[in-house]
Amino acid sequence: MAGLGERARWWKSQLVQRAQMLRGDLAVLMYHRVCPEQDHAFLQRGGVPWISPESFRAQMEFLRAHDFEVLPLDEALEKIARRERLQPRTLAISFDDGYRDNLEHAAPVLRALGLPATFFLATALLDARRLLWEHVVMLAEERLGRAAVREHAARAGLALPADREVLAVATHAATLATRDALVAALRATLELHADEERELVRDLYLDADGVRALAQGALAIGSHGHAHHSYATLSEAEAIADLEQARAQLEQLRLPSISKIFCSAYGGHTPRDVPHLVRLGYLGALGVKLGTNGARLDPFDVRRIALGDHSWHRLRFLDRAAPWNHRLHAFR
Repeated sequence: MAGLGERARWWKSQLVQRAQMLRGDLAVLMYHRVCPEQDHAFLQRGGVPWISPESFRAQMEFLRAHDFEVLPLDEALEKIARRERLQPRTLAISFDDGYRDNLEHAAPVLRALGLPATFFLATALLDARRLLWEHVVMLAEERLGRAAVREHAARAGLALPADREVLAVATHAATLATRDALVAALRATLELHADEERELVRDLYLDADGVRALAQGALAIGSHGHAHHSYATLSEAEAIADLEQARAQLEQLRLPSISKIFCSAYGGHTPRDVPHLVRLGYLGALGVKLGTNGARLDPFDVRRIALGDHSWHRLRFLDRAAPWNHRLHAFR
């Protein structure tokens, strides 16, 4: 009976996912790392989404072969704001965080196929010498073990249910002060040598020159905040400071343009943050909720579709469902 219950829950989740992908004509694809499976695999094991370079190329070629209309993200959302009717199979492509492999593996494919995309950068990575806070947690779980990380989390004051992972609780429930205390304790225990950490940073993250090399032609750069914290766990003052620091650092790069769409880490922005986004000139914001987007879109709650090596079914479903999804929304 337990097996039947699990199977029923799985089918229900699949139906819910497909229903969310029938919300409108605009799909926004979400990628993070584009790399071989064993490239700094502690990140993949820690939960950072990834896709192999071969699968990424195949998915981009699928878009071309199946007549998807791939628009720059800003343009696609502006069309919806003007109440323009989108074509079936309209989508935009987005990348989160700011990984060097985006420049090495994704950009050449996108340029060769003439596909626009927007790369959302956490500006703490620019010329960084230290790993992002959650990557320290992932590295600690790899080298110290999860039990040891749980002990550190408890000493840092993180309330940790037995059935929850440290990183999930630290990301979505901990205060900034608690996260900082946990990461400081893990750093001390790891005894991570500065030279090793700088090498990891150099391998993993885009620096300022890399961002400038990426931001050419139809490839745009957008803000992913500064320190990659979920704004839902920050005070209003902390969120404002993070937003403003990220914006200032992007402007210092003197890029051809900066996207007018914001992308929050973990989709963690809240209605409280919207007036501050508007004040900084943003016209919308991306989250991580699964789904497509239609005429009733809240521009500060844009849904996306995460893709990887094992999520081809989502892309194929978008293709097959496009004609009748388009007709469905013609009556709204």
